Amino acid sequence: MKLKLFAIFSKCFKVLIPISLLMFLVFYSVSGASENREIIFAVEPDGWPPVHIVDGESITGISMDILKEVTSKHGYTFRMKQFPEKRGIMMLENGEIHAWGKAREWIDNPERFDWTEPMFEVSNVLVSRASEPVTYSKPEDLFGMIVGTQLGYGYKILGPYFKSGQIKRYDATSRMQMLKLLLLKRIDVATFNKLIILWIIKNNNKMDINQFHFEDMPSSSVSYRWMFSKKHDYKKFIEVFNKEIKSMKQDGRLIRILSQYK
Repeated sequence: MKLKLFAIFSKCFKVLIPISLLMFLVFYSVSGASENREIIFAVEPDGWPPVHIVDGESITGISMDILKEVTSKHGYTFRMKQFPEKRGIMMLENGEIHAWGKAREWIDNPERFDWTEPMFEVSNVLVSRASEPVTYSKPEDLFGMIVGTQLGYGYKILGPYFKSGQIKRYDATSRMQMLKLLLLKRIDVATFNKLIILWIIKNNNKMDINQFHFEDMPSSSVSYRWMFSKKHDYKKFIEVFNKEIKSMKQDGRLIRILSQYK
């Protein structure tokens, strides 16, 4: 009788173990998914104002306002970290951080990452001295000139002419240094992101926008987005983000955010 009961118990135990294990794995995967609602975004320590405005540990700006709008409505939270761009993108690819702001056109092999729909458009302008304005419609207009650029940045439109020497590239370590070099007549013209340079001049009490002449660069417009590491599955958040950013464009919330930084 004891042997019979032991045999029955053993059979039940063998059946219960895989069922229990299966239930544990299902519970773990569900609970793990629910915990994956905090997203780590990262930006450069010097920021990219007014998209990312960095002041010590505080980060504000257009991108933060958009993130707050999206995450607060859909039960997500986020944290911000600061890393130099090269290191930050390596960390993103390795999954150590979750998201970084960029345009697809600025990244080699953009398919390495998952991307949101565009938040807004950014374009480049050529800035020269108002006293010696430089007009621009094509790269040939800059032949023989010295163009201020930012160290470490690529310039797809002007890049081939920098390489050939038809246009001379002069690297600066910051956008503010580029403006100073321009006013000191060390360079003939400088290339900037339009949104960024207008904000910098507006918020610098030692500079006047009337000191400068601005020329739009045709075909330089790109879409600014968040790119996500493929080491983590944030496809659901990206879907939520895309729907919300579309709604924000339609109901005017996005325009109201952007207008605060002009």
